[in-house]
Amino acid sequence: LESLRGAPGQVIPGFEEGGRTFGPIKCFRARIGGLPAVVVVPSRTHYTDTLEIVAAVRLRDALLLKDGSPVTVTVEL
Repeated sequence: LESLRGAPGQVIPGFEEGGRTFGPIKCFRARIGGLPAVVVVPSRTHYTDTLEIVAAVRLRDALLLKDGSPVTVTVEL
């Protein structure tokens, strides 16, 4: 996670909506369990050890995951 914070990625700028401010995020193409996904690294977060992953499918269902299930994530830098 720390190496991703320093790596160049696709940046999506922050914005303001409804009086709230949302900071920019950095995105990286990835694969999880062979499925395409995106790793999202927010510039502002409360988490220091959580990798955020977005996919077109619900990964829990597609990969039969439960809380604590081990997975392998491959990130393209």
